Amino acid sequence: MSNRNKMYNNKIELLQAKLKIQTKYIELPDYFKAWLSGFIEAEGCFSLVFNKEGKLRKSEFAIGQIEELHIMNMIKFYFQSKNKINTEKIRISFKGNPTEAIHYRFYLYNALSRKLLFEHFTKYPLIGKKKLSYIKFFEYHNK
Repeated sequence: MSNRNKMYNNKIELLQAKLKIQTKYIELPDYFKAWLSGFIEAEGCFSLVFNKEGKLRKSEFAIGQIEELHIMNMIKFYFQSKNKINTEKIRISFKGNPTEAIHYRFYLYNALSRKLLFEHFTKYPLIGKKKLSYIKFFEYHNK
């Protein structure tokens, strides 16, 4: 039990070493696609931003996670994105404690990304509240 808290001590180094080896191909686990829909339900965001005239100014899907760069890279690989994963240092945790955690986030916003998102959710649908924002996002792009 004393070693249990140490199991993630070198997680970042291990993941970075693995990602250097797998720069062009990431082996996704069998359960990844179904798991991804649940993860998006919790961490994803579909956005349609309109200007004052009612015209679409920006359309994007964003997803992020704290300290889990490998997850962001797997999602990026799955959706064939070339977009950069952004980083932001978090100084205070959600519980109000000091931290030096890194939040990773990236965006999907081009036609190929939308096509792959739509194909994914046809086979692995959202089932929670996130489904409502996805439906609006999907309907806008498929008028």
